[in-house]
Amino acid sequence: MSLGARYDAWLTTQPEEPDLPMPGDEFYPRCCRCGGFLRRDPDRVTSHEQAGQCDGQPLDFYMTLCGALAAHEPHTFTVAAWGELHRTCKKCGHENTEVES
Repeated sequence: MSLGARYDAWLTTQPEEPDLPMPGDEFYPRCCRCGGFLRRDPDRVTSHEQAGQCDGQPLDFYMTLCGALAAHEPHTFTVAAWGELHRTCKKCGHENTEVES
């Protein structure tokens, strides 16, 4: 096997890695107050969720509020979940918050 064929085989077996954004790229995080570049990794992440109450009785003759297809015991279920990424700007000190779904 030639060196070129081995190199081609190596290239096709390597997993594709996503390109990491660099400062100046379109989607790189920037401060909403001064426009300075922020760290790529957030300083802290907070998680939130919205809960709902299911009474266990079917609506519209077949599905319950939580999405189950049969009647069941009342319970609490998660309607929506999201995270907030917090980054502090080193230039002006403003804490930037980005909502991530």
